[in-house]
Amino acid sequence: MINLLATRTDLQNEFLINYFKNTKINVVNFPFFKIEPILNNESIQFILNNIHRYQKLIFISSNAANCFKHIVKSHQIKLPPGVHFFCIGPTTEKELSIFNHSIHSPANIFDSQSLLKLEQLQNITQEPILIIRGEGGKELLRNELEKRGAKVDYLECYKRVFLPIDFDFIIKTTKSSSLYVMITSTEIARHFVESFNIYSAKHLQELKLIKFIVNHNNIIDVLKPLGNDIFLTTSLNPECIEEILK
Repeated sequence: MINLLATRTDLQNEFLINYFKNTKINVVNFPFFKIEPILNNESIQFILNNIHRYQKLIFISSNAANCFKHIVKSHQIKLPPGVHFFCIGPTTEKELSIFNHSIHSPANIFDSQSLLKLEQLQNITQEPILIIRGEGGKELLRNELEKRGAKVDYLECYKRVFLPIDFDFIIKTTKSSSLYVMITSTEIARHFVESFNIYSAKHLQELKLIKFIVNHNNIIDVLKPLGNDIFLTTSLNPECIEEILK
């Protein structure tokens, strides 16, 4: 049996868990952080007052889509007709399906680069585009869209709150089977390393058995000092994860 710790939020882990159900890979819902929605502040109010400006809304994650739904309901916002939604992956698409608007998403590879290849995001000179995300996200999408001439704004509608990591469970699992831990951001990686360093004094040998699956070289740089095996995936598609776990 191979155990894979899915360390994103419950909502984000759901698709991966369902994909590997009834296989030899046991996906454990093991969030390293939780999401706290931000329903109102001066920046959010400004964007909502001008929501009619945007015909393209990009959702960074299922968390962003979920929190946006709460904002729309809380503020009783009516979205402009003809607005187009853009997202990465089926979980986010599912969250957005309650809105009666077109949804555009990469068909196979679920990452920002694939999103940027969509035809609807090519000729966007002077177009106002709204990116819905959490506080302090990556700048890749904004930078690339602005290179294409778009006018990009953010609606930051949640923050990440890190959770204590149950290393007792991790140690127990390493003793009975192979253990992979999936880490998808440098912030999560730093949280793990800090917690690891506090806990590892008495259990270093067991913790060295952990294997990591990551989706960016920057994450490898954070985890490398631990000395564990690290596998890089080009995509968070379950099929790509499965190839590593074979």
